[in-house]
Amino acid sequence: MAARARVAGRGRTAKVGGRGRSRQLDRERIASAALELARTDGEGALSMRRLAALLGVDPAALYWHFRNKDDLMAEVARAAADAVPLEVPASGSWQERAFAVCSAVRDRLRRHPELGMQAGSPWMTPFNARANGLLVALLAESGLSGAPLLFAAQGLLHQVTAIAHSEVLSATRPAEGVRAFVGTVGEHLPEASRDAWRGLGRHPIADGFDAYFAFAIGVFLDGVGLRAAAGGSREDGESKDPPALDPPATGR
Repeated sequence: MAARARVAGRGRTAKVGGRGRSRQLDRERIASAALELARTDGEGALSMRRLAALLGVDPAALYWHFRNKDDLMAEVARAAADAVPLEVPASGSWQERAFAVCSAVRDRLRRHPELGMQAGSPWMTPFNARANGLLVALLAESGLSGAPLLFAAQGLLHQVTAIAHSEVLSATRPAEGVRAFVGTVGEHLPEASRDAWRGLGRHPIADGFDAYFAFAIGVFLDGVGLRAAAGGSREDGESKDPPALDPPATGR
């Protein structure tokens, strides 16, 4: 007999029956099962119907706990973030510790793609929110404050996240597709840079990402230090915010 759901109010629970089993179904248990499914088979395998089959319930039972799949994915993203540690090293300069946090974020995103599961944008996830808080605290040691500090942390995190997602995607692309991309980029480079680009293309992709990450994040952190030294924030903590821009006019 198909499983039946009995719910009431916000603190919803559902009894899961079938084959002699009877246990409570709640948001935490559903999210945990969804997270495990995403980890083993990928985000694309996660559907309400397949998740319901895994839990032994009718798909309608899941909608007593989650409004829709986006609501479920948001809960899965929170569960994934809670399960992955992210800490700041106890010693080193602010640049060294910030680089270490960026490296840890990159590593976690590569090994746990489910951290990027979030309806709307892979950037706006609970894991990224936690990483952003750590980076703001570290970059504040440079002397930046106010809006420049927040912009710097956000820009740095976007750079790290973009590199990590590129690595995950490249691992699923056929080698000939990567070679075609390398060739296309080379066609648009200045002549003086083409030999260097072709040289990079001969290295393993993983080595290329390692070198690119170290250079890009290092340059970004150097830039933060230079901006702070040049007075990127006022001494009283009031930021030198950029002028507000009028929204572009839209024609009808």
